Amino acid sequence: MSSLKEIGKEYQNSCRLLSKKMKELNNRKKQLEESKIKVKRKNAIEYVDNEIHQLKDRLNKLARMYRTTREIGIEARNYYNKEWWRSEEYTVNSRKSRPYIPYYGATKYDYEYESYSNQKDEK
Repeated sequence: MSSLKEIGKEYQNSCRLLSKKMKELNNRKKQLEESKIKVKRKNAIEYVDNEIHQLKDRLNKLARMYRTTREIGIEARNYYNKEWWRSEEYTVNSRKSRPYIPYYGATKYDYEYESYSNQKDEK
């Protein structure tokens, strides 16, 4: 059985493949844009515009796949690190508010519910 670190490395390899494919498609798109300038016929220009549009669409989809793959890989690789806060998007973790614990002698008006992000480290 694979550990999460190994799975994270596999995601990283997948990111490399996606990045390579995106570079190839970007190069192809640039070639088409350059050839569009040289083309004189209207139907050829429409064909090139259609190809460029399809490449842009594929690049957008690959960019989303790349971003998601990268984020999941980072989550998997760092899952067991104590200082790593796991993303709420890919796990069931969420930052929950908790009641402020008043100091001795505080009245009920001296405190309210606060979120973790508003409180300082209590270490």
